[in-house]
Amino acid sequence: MRPLLITSSSAHSPATRNGCQNGAIIVPAPK
Repeated sequence: MRPLLITSSSAHSPATRNGCQNGAIIVPAPK
């Protein structure tokens, strides 16, 4: 498990998409 700060990754999670705008979001690696 490694935190990803990638916009592409955020596309999988709507909630992360909003956090991506902040520029600081930690999301679990997509399956």
